Amino acid sequence: MGYDEIKLSIVIVNYNVKYFLEQCLYSVRAATTNLDAEVFVVDNHSTDDSLAYLKPRFPEVIFIENAENVGFAKANNQAIRRARGQYVLLLNPDTVVGEDSLRSLCYQMEDYMEEWLHNEIETDELLAVEKSSNEEPSIFDIINGLNQFADRIKALADRVREDKPEAAGYLDEAHQSIGGAYVALNTYLEDLV
Repeated sequence: MGYDEIKLSIVIVNYNVKYFLEQCLYSVRAATTNLDAEVFVVDNHSTDDSLAYLKPRFPEVIFIENAENVGFAKANNQAIRRARGQYVLLLNPDTVVGEDSLRSLCYQMEDYMEEWLHNEIETDELLAVEKSSNEEPSIFDIINGLNQFADRIKALADRVREDKPEAAGYLDEAHQSIGGAYVALNTYLEDLV
């Protein structure tokens, strides 16, 4: 899966808070200037005409309209499934973000991942192919080395899931509480597992 040069996918779930969401979207628009980002708003069957009000004001936003209120987690998952960004930010609709905050967040995530990956697995160790002799590696040695590589990447992905299960995929749809903003790796290791 490629990320199509999108750095950040922002997901906002709305239910009858169009004016809060309007302010949120204005702040997101300013904060994503010169940042490769996409914004999703998932409307959980609002009755305040949120979509009719917001769509013309924010044509750059991808709106997902639900025929019923499916809950917070399921609504987030709808957008996460469509997200193309390297990172996914779940943002509450009453949040106003600072103009440099999202760029800073992406830089910090990149620094964190580089440091975390470097400390967890040394590249030379990860790519090492054990040879059965001093000769060139056989096809068996290469396949064995690739299997060991895949096992190590899967173990690393499992550790990410254990440390931050929400960062490894979708939200548990039975889980309905999360903070005002949550950033996750968009299955950062998915290409490797």
